[in-house]
Amino acid sequence: MKTLLTLLLVVSFSLGLAAQTLVSTNPENKKAFLEEFTGTGCPNCPAGHTLAANLLTANAGKMFVIAYHPANSSYTSSDPMARAYASAFYSTPFVSAASRFMPSAIINRRQWGGGDRIQSTSEWTSKVASIIGEASPLNVGLTSSYNESTKSLTITAEVYFTSTVTNNLTVYCMLLENGIIAQQSGGTSPYTHNHVFREAMVAQWGDPLPTPYDLGTTTPLTFTYDNSTTDYDMTKSEVVVFIRDVSNGEVISGNGAPVNESSPISVENNIQAMQEVLVHPNPATDEAMVSLTLPGAQPVTVKVSNLAGQLISSNDYGTLEAGRHILQVDRQVLQNPGLYLVSIESSNNVVVKKLVVK
Repeated sequence: MKTLLTLLLVVSFSLGLAAQTLVSTNPENKKAFLEEFTGTGCPNCPAGHTLAANLLTANAGKMFVIAYHPANSSYTSSDPMARAYASAFYSTPFVSAASRFMPSAIINRRQWGGGDRIQSTSEWTSKVASIIGEASPLNVGLTSSYNESTKSLTITAEVYFTSTVTNNLTVYCMLLENGIIAQQSGGTSPYTHNHVFREAMVAQWGDPLPTPYDLGTTTPLTFTYDNSTTDYDMTKSEVVVFIRDVSNGEVISGNGAPVNESSPISVENNIQAMQEVLVHPNPATDEAMVSLTLPGAQPVTVKVSNLAGQLISSNDYGTLEAGRHILQVDRQVLQNPGLYLVSIESSNNVVVKKLVVK
């Protein structure tokens, strides 16, 4: 069972949103989403899996792979990972007016030369390079938390607009699982499947993202998934969130992270970046500290928010000298048990850490 719990819109015309903790406000390039079509009966698909893995290694943090096992293929007739949800993507005329095949992929769902979205493995490298070389009008950040006792997964995401977008947008949130041992034609035995699409927490073509999409707008999102019947291994699972342009069907950008982790907030070429940032003890009861090393003097602020994006505390420590510092987290945070996001801001750099309060 999956539910879109909350779709909240917070509008701010300043670049310093108090509740923003997950996503960079600096202009970034697009992230590439390679949605791969594969099946256990496909003898040439292991080569596609290898290429996808190599591309992920070469473009760490800049691209994500979703391995669809669509139910509408002869290659998935006895495939335990086949999903009907993926069939709409592996269909004509969506992927192509003429043909579909495996191994293949759609890269950000773009219609490339000739109008085809579907691309053979020989095109994956160049198409991914093309996408990640383009400026994005929005950034996406996310975090997730899984409660083993209730089998409930909560995903919190933020979309920040670095430019104004006029087209209608939809948002996707998907659960992927790694390390699945299953048969594979053309592969060695046992064979391990990764980035396997398991569930979508949204409708087939995404859920509408509320307007406006103005420069400086941050949209917080919350999704939940009930794992009590499916019992996916959350220690081997990941979550991806991405934004689709309704006018052309293309994926603009997005992000991803393993379950119980946050996507990194990237700051490129920042020589004043913080190093060795730790939040301890974690879990905390009566006190929590932030330890960090500064390569040079710079202002530091520590903010704590809950998973709904509500700011719990904000402490401005002024300009700190280079070296190691230990800062105390506001004790009011420790009054209520739960999961919190600790945002350590320094110059243009932001590091987000999770804090569990018992």
